[in-house]
Amino acid sequence: MTDSDSTAAETPRIPPPSKEVKKDEFYPFDAPITILDVLGDLYSRQILAVTSKSPKSVSDIHQECKIPLATLYRRMEYLEKNGLLWKRARRRADGKWFYEYYSRIKQIQIEFSAEGITLHLVLVEPIEDRFARIWKAIKKDL
Repeated sequence: MTDSDSTAAETPRIPPPSKEVKKDEFYPFDAPITILDVLGDLYSRQILAVTSKSPKSVSDIHQECKIPLATLYRRMEYLEKNGLLWKRARRRADGKWFYEYYSRIKQIQIEFSAEGITLHLVLVEPIEDRFARIWKAIKKDL
């Protein structure tokens, strides 16, 4: 992956509990604390680590991480919903379909200061999204 294969997102500072955090196109999470929660969870870290090396099926992740299947599916759904994991359908040699999962996290930087915590995320852009973005730009120029 090159730097052109990724998108960078700087998260807002963690707001006081009374303020509502708004979503935007670069940061699909409900609040920055979500990322810290994910990093604090052993199973989520294992899933993200193993899928950052190469695409993995649920079976592969289960065998490598020894995470109970029900827990594995819940964590993967949460990670996917929050944009940290994506899946792609693949066909096996025998014709059956399965999903491969990829970690979208390329880099995380956490800064602590008197004003609060700031997270800087660099997310890998899925090839389908990159293609759609390029195609949209081409159509716009036509």
